[in-house]
Amino acid sequence: MNSRLLLEQYRHWIYPRPIEDMRKAISSGGYLEIGDPTYYWPLMWSDSRRVDQPLDVLCAGCGSNQAAYYACQNPQWNVVGIDVSDSGLAHQSLLKERHALRNLELIEIDLTQVSQLGKSFDFITCTGVLHHMTDPDAGLKALSSVLRPDGILNIMMYGKHLRMGIYPLQEAFRLMRLEQSSSDVTLIREILQSLPQDHPVHRYMRHSNDLGYDAGIVDTFLNPLDQAYSVKDIFSFTRRAGLEFLNWCEPAEYSLRAQVPEDHPLWSRLDDLSQEEAAHLCDLLLQSRGTHRWMAAHPDYVAKAKIPFDHDALFDYTFRLTPGGKINEGHDSSGSDLFECTRGNLTFKFPGLLHHLTECMSFSRSIRSVLESDASFANDIQSLKAYVSRTLRDLYEMGHVQIFMPDSSQVLS
Repeated sequence: MNSRLLLEQYRHWIYPRPIEDMRKAISSGGYLEIGDPTYYWPLMWSDSRRVDQPLDVLCAGCGSNQAAYYACQNPQWNVVGIDVSDSGLAHQSLLKERHALRNLELIEIDLTQVSQLGKSFDFITCTGVLHHMTDPDAGLKALSSVLRPDGILNIMMYGKHLRMGIYPLQEAFRLMRLEQSSSDVTLIREILQSLPQDHPVHRYMRHSNDLGYDAGIVDTFLNPLDQAYSVKDIFSFTRRAGLEFLNWCEPAEYSLRAQVPEDHPLWSRLDDLSQEEAAHLCDLLLQSRGTHRWMAAHPDYVAKAKIPFDHDALFDYTFRLTPGGKINEGHDSSGSDLFECTRGNLTFKFPGLLHHLTECMSFSRSIRSVLESDASFANDIQSLKAYVSRTLRDLYEMGHVQIFMPDSSQVLS
């Protein structure tokens, strides 16, 4: 019953808001798909794939825009978009024709039947879909079955804690017998405006981009199927599908190094936490994520792609600043040289002793080649290993840098 209602919802309320000119939306910076390998490549393939290699891409539950975005953004890739909504696919068909997207194929099919396509994929993106299914596990297992051995799954699902104000309102609106009609959407807007300012839904609304148009209101408050997940749930959900967690799309949101000040007394209780436990703790303490976005892959590939910061090959790594990051040079209170790596409202400081790292931040040179060019370090690189390892790990966990390991010959332009 709920599945039928959900299908009717997306036929009548096209979601997300349709984009009329995809090229303009991309070039203006008004539309970016979080998880697009164009920007996240090193977080996905840190040692195994050339950046100029074409990808076979699946957009599972592509809605009204997503598959057309990937085909337009990456004309050398082969993109397949699937959805159960003929309305969403119809809009993407218009975009396909408008922008002559010959690399785009659109198919109306339930993602649990994706194996019927007879295809496998290097990159699968599934955002905002699985949490609306009656059996999300079955959906993720279906996607896993068509993911190539070194393929990446980019997933977004609702976060439990920031949405705590949503679910009582969903129940209230069901009790009031509100329907997916224009008049009831107007009524919901009026109800939201009349709620007390300290109502928990207002915090969610400040973080959401969906509530400015009617289809977003319907999807948030009148959706017949809706499940939310904690970080702990995310790891369990991923593993039940036979996959393994690889990376967060935004590592800083789940990094204690990014979220807890260096001199905070909380650190006395954090030293023995695993990275998974630390991410779960961030989620529990901050309760700031309305969605979780992460990358998963087959376990054998994750074991190969995880970056070991204590490895002897550390100095052969190459890396770059994450897009949007900046390096600023300054001085600390004693007058010593200091470098700041900033991205948004995040700042990481490291001493001038390691200013050589700033020369590596383009994938063009390894750490070793830079240090060996300085006579003061050339004969004693190993003594710096622990220092460089800790700094590079912190920069990586805070999302400031993206890393390629040795045996990667690729260089991003």
